Formats: sequence, structure tokens, C-alpha cells
Amino acid sequence: MSDSKVFEGEFAKGGPGVTTMPIPLRGRGSIELRSDGFVVIGWQRHVSALVILVVALGLIVAMFGVGALASPKTLGASIGGRTVGAIIALVGGILAVGVIASRSKLRRVTFDVPWHAVKKVIGTPAREVVVTIKGTRPKGTLHFVPERNPEELQAQIAAGIPQA
Repeated sequence: MSDSKVFEGEFAKGGPGVTTMPIPLRGRGSIELRSDGFVVIGWQRHVSALVILVVALGLIVAMFGVGALASPKTLGASIGGRTVGAIIALVGGILAVGVIASRSKLRRVTFDVPWHAVKKVIGTPAREVVVTIKGTRPKGTLHFVPERNPEELQAQIAAGIPQA
């Protein structure tokens, strides 16, 4: 490949049956093919360590609260006590997910993938091109749905993979 070629599209999270960890890119992005590999530009969700710490502590407190409510000494084995404990756990879980979702930010990421790090490329019936990347960061599977010509993208990536 002498000239670079850019494929615009959407990054996906991968469907059922995915055995390799998907690279966590979402939304609009692009793959630019070059002679030495390709460049990926996309969006990744970023959650600060402080938010994760607060959520973890909140879940620990909720678990202790559920344990205290459901202990035989305080409420016995009554259905009401278990119901209250289940409601508290459910509310704690919903709040934890809500805090993470509201405090996470999308940030633009760009990374180079050399041809030697590409181990496999396949196409799916949903026009998704799945690239397995190993030996570089990030590693995993890249799930990309190009706006047009998924077969061409798949063929050009396959042509760039070094033969063993």
C-alpha cells in the first residue's frame, strides 16, 4: 500500500460469542490504512479513579446494610426483611451505575497498529470488520462497521498481515 486510505464508520462493542477482549471504542471514528499498518481514531469512555473509589465504597456500605437488615438477629428470616434488603441492594446498584454513567466522559483516542500486530481479520453478516490485535497496546479485537465497502477494508487489512 503506497497511499493511505481512510475508512469512516462506527465502532461497536462486539456481539455474543466474542472470545477476545474487545478494544473499548464506541461511536464515530475512522481507520486509516498506511504502508506500515493503520491508524485508529475513535472515542473511549473514561471514568476517573475517584468516581470508581466512591462507587466501590458506596457498594460496600450497601452490602453491610443489606447484611444487617437480613440478619436473623434483627429481622429473622421473614420475607419482609429479605424484601427490604433486596430493595436496598437494588437501589444501591442503580445508584452506582448512575454515578458511573453521569461522571464518565468520552475522550478521543488515536493509536497506531503495526501490521505485525494484526493476527486476524474477519467480516460479519452485519458488515462489521473484526480485527484481532496482539503484541501491542491496545490489544484485543477491534469491531468496526465502515460506512461503505466493508469487504474492501477487510481485504486490505488481510493483505497487510505478514504471512508466517
